[in-house]
Amino acid sequence: MARDLTDKQRRFVEEYLVDLNATQAYRRAGYRCKTDKVATVEGCRLLANPSVALAIKAAMRARSERTEITQDYVLARLQAVAEKAEGLRPVMLSIKVGEDESGGAPQFVEVEKTVFVPAAAKGAYELLGKHLEMFKEVHEHTGKDGGPIETMNRYETMEPAQRKALIERELERRRVSESGRGAEEVGGPAESDSVH
Repeated sequence: MARDLTDKQRRFVEEYLVDLNATQAYRRAGYRCKTDKVATVEGCRLLANPSVALAIKAAMRARSERTEITQDYVLARLQAVAEKAEGLRPVMLSIKVGEDESGGAPQFVEVEKTVFVPAAAKGAYELLGKHLEMFKEVHEHTGKDGGPIETMNRYETMEPAQRKALIERELERRRVSESGRGAEEVGGPAESDSVH
């Protein structure tokens, strides 16, 4: 794993590999957050961190080599499931034919049979199709009653005088910053900058 990770980032990588859930991995790694929304945002931020992303990729590659489960293995197994579920390949079934005379242990006979399990075939083919990027999921976002999404920035709700004062403060902040003094000397945003 990358050496430039913090202990919590290393723990995040380990936890992410458990279920590939960044929100839960963020919490399990020991980061403190008040809401799931914060954990989701921060977990995604960690996934975008180049060092963390490299560590996750390396750990996944090592796990694949260790378990000998590769993409090819998974695809071959999905194909076999789909073909058996669709009745294209026989499956071995154990059928109980009775019990032995001495101890009453059940007796089984193995039989090769074709079966048709549509739900299993559909599931396997869906996973294979997703791997081949055959199915593009499109999510359409709309506003109220299917209309357009309404957007509004904070300036639209301000009175003209309020907007002018905000612009003047920002220009002054930039002038001060460019002249070499830190913007913090001018002060942060005023209370009236935010819309309530």
